[in-house]
Amino acid sequence: NPIVIGKPAVNNGNIEITWTGGSGPFMVQGKLALTDANWIDLKSTTAHSAAVPITAPVGFLRVADGANRTVKLYKASMDGAQEVSPVTTTGHGSGLFVIDGTSATYIIGFSDLVGTVTNSHIHGPGAPGVNAGVMIPFVFTAGVKSGVIAGQTAITSAQAAIVDAGNSYFNIHTTSFGGGEIRGQVVLMP
Repeated sequence: NPIVIGKPAVNNGNIEITWTGGSGPFMVQGKLALTDANWIDLKSTTAHSAAVPITAPVGFLRVADGANRTVKLYKASMDGAQEVSPVTTTGHGSGLFVIDGTSATYIIGFSDLVGTVTNSHIHGPGAPGVNAGVMIPFVFTAGVKSGVIAGQTAITSAQAAIVDAGNSYFNIHTTSFGGGEIRGQVVLMP
């Protein structure tokens, strides 16, 4: 049976999609532009629905059936209030983090920063309100106040366990806030 995706809905910063047909388990895939060479596996599910965080002004989703592996999707909502100590900023962002075996994909959309980007990474282990060391550095463009940070990296089983336990966070550092201008705890999507 072919998979037919219904009209997506936006709820709580997520795109919610439902579909009919196909034989699960399913793999929800995405890309930032149709011209991107490859689809990114975002989430495996046995349900006929999924929620994916909105991280960029545009993006594309599709559903494939017959997924033969488990891929976990995590989300982070970023602002200055989550920094330790909190900072006053107009900056905000949201990101997704996908763990697929020993590989991780990150996509973070951000805008309205006060300073320009000087660094970005995932920190851990660190619960909300607790600072932690850099766990995985991200590839980023320096000197911008808005944009998208995206890439893939290797991840160890110990690092994946920290992310899975909710003890990691995204952080974007800027010229105005060297310790971090916006931060967001990374949490597993249901």
